Amino acid sequence: MHVTNAINAKNHPLDLQKNHFYEFAVELDPEYFEARPKTGDWGFFKDKPRYLDPITREVIGCVLLAFRNTPGCYHHTRKALALGATFEQLVEAYNVAVFPGGGPTRMAGLKALKRVADEQSKLGVKKG
Repeated sequence: MHVTNAINAKNHPLDLQKNHFYEFAVELDPEYFEARPKTGDWGFFKDKPRYLDPITREVIGCVLLAFRNTPGCYHHTRKALALGATFEQLVEAYNVAVFPGGGPTRMAGLKALKRVADEQSKLGVKKG
């Protein structure tokens, strides 16, 4: 499949048709790149397993948003837990993120996780 079949470059801020890394990705996962203009990046996955299961995808999103220190870290932390991730898995992910992302990444992630834990405690929900 050629990139022009997967994305209309005039709808994208980058000229991706000339990017050989992008072409490589299109060859590996044409289904995603064909659907992307219609669904957006995240909407394509719809919490169904593909190459990564939904929990793993969500945990990756949590760590990246913690690195960026955005409010989305809290929202995606909640979603990861709702999908079945454990508090311990998220703590581990934030701890792993210390090495490439530094201490502030872990602190942003733990702040989001603590906020969720506090909310659940107020509602009488047990962690686990």
